[in-house]
Amino acid sequence: DGPADVVDAAAWDARDPANAVVSTKLPFDSAHAVEDYLELELPDFPKNDTLVLTVSISATAEIWALNLAPADHDDGGTLLYHFNPRAKERGGLLVENDKTDDDWGRAKKSCLPHQPALFGLERKELAFKFKASPGHVDILVTVDRVQATAWRLRSEAPRGAALALLVPTRDDFGNRQGVTVHDAWWGKLPRLPGHRPYREQSFY
Repeated sequence: DGPADVVDAAAWDARDPANAVVSTKLPFDSAHAVEDYLELELPDFPKNDTLVLTVSISATAEIWALNLAPADHDDGGTLLYHFNPRAKERGGLLVENDKTDDDWGRAKKSCLPHQPALFGLERKELAFKFKASPGHVDILVTVDRVQATAWRLRSEAPRGAALALLVPTRDDFGNRQGVTVHDAWWGKLPRLPGHRPYREQSFY
């Protein structure tokens, strides 16, 4: 790996606490919150390229979602990445997608991974690592340093600007989501040894 693409797990354990996302809305429980969604600003992308959350998801939850969006997302109408585990649909699915001007893209649906688990989590580390390569940007998603999926952005993320994390309380059909976000960290980190590159997959 070159200098711009180093692998260093120790750096994840030595994260600068100054990069913690400070918000009076944390912790945020999507199952009981009165707001439509939690919004956390993620400044200075791509100088900062890694979002690390501490989350809990009940084993009895049926669905939860997290969205990464440009700061000017028009009330959730534009999403760079929609990460949506569903426990009951077709025996368990991970649905990934994007949205532009309130129009959803073509969903990628895959079976829920056995490892890492995406339900029954108690204060686990959930991380989204942006990895830029010539011509594209990928998001590598891990739970406790084990990769769950990788997503290739279909639209360009705004450079030198802020992104936003959106945690909805309900899905498009009004069903309650089931994730608690305890805390958040946003900064620059190298890749983990377990990070795997994006691979094209067929859609359901």
